[in-house]
Amino acid sequence: MAGFLQAKFRWHCPNPASCSLQRDRSRGHSDDRPASRGDTFPCALRSVCDQRERFPSRDGGHYRCLIRYTISAHQFEADAKPAKISLGPSRPSLFTSISINEEKMSNRIFDALFRERIDVFRSAFSATSTEVFYDPSQNRLFHTGEYGTYRESIVREFLKFIIPQSFDISTGFVISTMDDVSTQCDVIAFDSRMTPLYQEGDRQRFFPLESVYCVGEVKSKLTRTALSEALNKLAAIKALGERITTPAIAGPNQPLYDPVNNHLQLFPSILICQKFDFVTNRIENEIDGLYDATVEHRHKHNMILSIEDGLLAYNHSSGTKIPYPRFSGQNMRNCFLLPQNDPYYHFKLFGSFMFMLTANKTAWYPEFSNYITLTPGAGIERIQP
Repeated sequence: MAGFLQAKFRWHCPNPASCSLQRDRSRGHSDDRPASRGDTFPCALRSVCDQRERFPSRDGGHYRCLIRYTISAHQFEADAKPAKISLGPSRPSLFTSISINEEKMSNRIFDALFRERIDVFRSAFSATSTEVFYDPSQNRLFHTGEYGTYRESIVREFLKFIIPQSFDISTGFVISTMDDVSTQCDVIAFDSRMTPLYQEGDRQRFFPLESVYCVGEVKSKLTRTALSEALNKLAAIKALGERITTPAIAGPNQPLYDPVNNHLQLFPSILICQKFDFVTNRIENEIDGLYDATVEHRHKHNMILSIEDGLLAYNHSSGTKIPYPRFSGQNMRNCFLLPQNDPYYHFKLFGSFMFMLTANKTAWYPEFSNYITLTPGAGIERIQP
């Protein structure tokens, strides 16, 4: 199994009364032994070896980690030994996917805090913003520009609760060393530690694409035409993520630059709206048709969150839900996730995916000298003898 974590799997069962391994007193309630792909445990469930992952090495090649898998009601733990690791997982890792049909452990405090944040966000985006900028005597919004700006700020504050604290969120333009400038983005998540402050007089900000971790658009009610326009705009911005002239990370062991096949090397794009103003009973089948024919599949949205409708993401062939349109060199299928018994359902998935997208993205280094012009003969030099 070259290139995979070499691990022993410890088996636990929350239902010992019906567990064949628990009844085997000679072996006890755990089983520590090397596992191979396709191995069958005494409970007759498939081994999680089929989900064994490859993780990118950022420090020279060795990781030590504890991975918890959940299959049905049984849990496996993998205590990974230091091993040489290569890029390119064959299946989505637990850090880039969610299996929503399995009951998982959670923390009630964090869950309550996140639900509170969702309530504040949903109320501010939907009700408060309209109340502040709506004129009932004329039955219309006034200061529509300020109304949109207010909603964008609400979204940015909500996202700050989700993404890693080393990142910040603003609005502005994405730029490259090839003199590209994107259209304005309502949301740009960036590494505040590695982003030079490129800002002009009216305080419009410009972000080197290397330090961008996500771009997004914020809308109110979206017609099918408006959704198509927003998606194609985001696709054009996302495509700029492949225009890095000297790709490098701030450290040794530089990764192979391959944003076409490595989904972690391309900054993601999201769209957040109040609701879809059209029938959505086949939206997962129709969403691809809203893109221009020239748009590459990998440049399509990572997520679309409709506050009133649900979440558009992707489905992997294994059944797990992922926020990547292209994964391990394969195009993923669209998936529409709708709340049914839990009004927070699509928000929780969005939050989980948003953290995955930003935390897992390759940390490119923005070379300052590549963004300025140094022409031959522009100056002279004097060197100490």
